[in-house]
Amino acid sequence: MAGFIGTLGFISKELMLMDLFALWDKHQSTVTLLILAIVLASLIKVAFSARLFLHLFRGPLPEPVSHHWHQPSAAIQAVPMFLASLILLFGLFPGLLDQPLKDYQVLGLHLKEPKALYLWHGFTPELALSTAILLLGFALYYLKSRLGWDLSIPPLLRFDSHFEHGILLFNKSTKLLTQALSADRPLHYIPILICALLLSLLSSLWATLLFWGPEIWAQLTLWKPNFLRSLTAGLIILAALGPLYLKRWTQQLLSLSAAGFLITFYFVLYRAPDLALTQMLIESAMLLLILLLLSRFPKSAQQGERDDQQLTPRNLFNLGIALGTGLLVTSLVLITQVRPSSANVGSLVLEQTLPLAKGTNAVNTVIIDFRAFDTLGEITVLLIAVLGAIGLVMRYKRSSEERRLAEFGPVGFGLPPLESSQPIQPKEPSQS
Repeated sequence: MAGFIGTLGFISKELMLMDLFALWDKHQSTVTLLILAIVLASLIKVAFSARLFLHLFRGPLPEPVSHHWHQPSAAIQAVPMFLASLILLFGLFPGLLDQPLKDYQVLGLHLKEPKALYLWHGFTPELALSTAILLLGFALYYLKSRLGWDLSIPPLLRFDSHFEHGILLFNKSTKLLTQALSADRPLHYIPILICALLLSLLSSLWATLLFWGPEIWAQLTLWKPNFLRSLTAGLIILAALGPLYLKRWTQQLLSLSAAGFLITFYFVLYRAPDLALTQMLIESAMLLLILLLLSRFPKSAQQGERDDQQLTPRNLFNLGIALGTGLLVTSLVLITQVRPSSANVGSLVLEQTLPLAKGTNAVNTVIIDFRAFDTLGEITVLLIAVLGAIGLVMRYKRSSEERRLAEFGPVGFGLPPLESSQPIQPKEPSQS
């Protein structure tokens, strides 16, 4: 850090000063400020580096202490020894870094012909300035050794305490912002996002249905149902209705997972093995994770179930969002089936697989190279799975006894009982 001759810090400081002196003619004022800053920082580094080195290796031995001191093992000392050896090796032979640095060269960011690293560049202005910095730094060390090293830093310059206060202020401000935006309560703002999406697509979808409505209806009258696909779709609907009417957590979870695995089979019927495999992995992982989570809840946690069967305004609002989302997706699927776009994404990917991605397997190139749509689909699947898990967990709220335990702990530990209104009295200190 002191930039002593023979170390890697000396080489880096010389190169930095060399670049600044090269810009002296064009930017004298800026270069002057930068050089002054470098000189001031380097003087302080030389002074405290000299204090560390000389006081550790040449200073008086400390007084013996009462507790036993364990010398660091060779394995612990080997790491700083290795790093210090590299600093000396590359400081004495900086040309060893030429080829490794060229391997990381980026066209347009670095010079086409970078300067070679040498220990000796001749008598240059930067060498004279570095020598002056070392001499003045040792002089500063000698002066402080005579005057004493006890420094009284004014409170205004205590940047470490300012940084800590800034971190605390940042934490408080983020908490206030989180509470104001309800960012820690997804159920508050997710319906708003979904409503905004539905309203933004409603006008264009309505115009499309008015224009293509007869053609869509004609296509529906020609549709011939497939028995296996229709049976699978019906089973998916029944399994999806399970969490609405089943009472136990495990039953709801198994019902929701059954719907996910039936969707996996539906992908198989459409000959989409990659989608089926992704869905199967997600369903298996979510099923195991949520089962482990539910196993940590006490049996009394299910006693606080809310009565969601009444048609409250919030339930009616959620019902409208659910139906609107389902109708939107269904309408988009019907429109794309009746009026497919002329710009087929699949054909475009197949055409660009070999020239752009240099691959003959379209599935691999989509997953690895054309990853934007694939990542969007994966995020959507994960979001749906997480929302399903949140819906299962958030349907229940704690009982009054559970809330008391979460806030105060068990009664046996000197905390008030459930119905007690007396304040907690501190215990008398022990005479022992």
